[in-house]
This record gives sequence, structure tokens and C-alpha cells, in this order.
Amino acid sequence: MIPASAFSKDTAEPEACLKNDALRKVVVAAECGGGEIYCDSASIGALCPGGSLPPPKQAALKLARERMATARAVVSRALPRLARLLDETVCEGYDASADGMRYLGFCTQQTIVLNLCPLLGRVRRSDTTHELVLTLCHELAHLLERSGGHGSEWRATQDRLVQAVLATTATGWTAAGLPKCTGCGRC
Repeated sequence: MIPASAFSKDTAEPEACLKNDALRKVVVAAECGGGEIYCDSASIGALCPGGSLPPPKQAALKLARERMATARAVVSRALPRLARLLDETVCEGYDASADGMRYLGFCTQQTIVLNLCPLLGRVRRSDTTHELVLTLCHELAHLLERSGGHGSEWRATQDRLVQAVLATTATGWTAAGLPKCTGCGRC
């Protein structure tokens, strides 16, 4: 049994997520996925067309961006009323600074940035998309609950977001924790 006192410290003082306010939106090389990304100033030269990011890291970043697109689609499908908000606010980030390696996302008043840099070493693992879905739900809860912390209102919102995603991605489970058959005839 966990006593209630164990949770009192959780909301005793405001807690802030890590973030880098100095990220700039830049155009990146096609090998990194093309388009735009929020980037720390020291990494701009590595990510821009003709940049110095090694080919394996370029491929990893491109894959991370694909996984992020999948995560965004999963959350949009689960929460169709928030799809437009996600399209307008969620951006990709690449923060290779020392602090950048310690966070996966942050939320400002009107932008959610998911930092893909810390994922590059593990992007090929099967659970990367799940991690991005959870991070997106975490930051989306901050956008919806503007209290700025991880208090009870934020936690309730994040829990509802995660539950909505789970409800649309799982048909249910057996007592052994395995997915229930959907009757598609393929298993």
C-alpha cells in the first residue's frame, strides 16, 4: 500500500519540463528527412543541406522523423477533435546540446517541440513510436492544462489522453495480457 503522504510532495512546488528556448527553425537536408526542424545553433551546420552530420545519424534522424509522424497520426486518430491542434502546434526538434540530451519534448504557449536527438541511438527499437506517443500526450497535456506544472489537473488530462490512445490501439486483452483476437482470420 502506498500512503497518501507519498504523493503530497508531487504537487508541493511547481515543476517545469526541461527545454531549450534557443532553438531555431531551419531547413534540413533531404537525407535527414527534408523540410524544417527546430534546431540548436551548434547543430545547424550539421543538419543543413550539405551538412556534416554522418550518414548513419542522417538515416537515424530521418527514421525518427518517420516514427514521429506515425506517433502524431496515432494520437490524431485517437483524438480527432484535437487533430487540427496537433497539426498546428507539434514540431520536430533536434537539440544536440548537453541539456538537449536530457529531454524529449517541451511545450510553449503555442508550440510543442519533440526533441528527436536523444532518440537517434535507439530509434530502431520497436518501442520508439510508443515513447513518442507518450511524450506527445505528455506535452499535449501541458498545452491543454496551462498551469505549467505536473499537478493533479495536468496528470488527469495526460491520463485521459493516454487512455484515449490505448482505447483506439487495442481491441482488448486476454487475462494473460495478450491482445484479443479481432476475428480478422489472420491469426
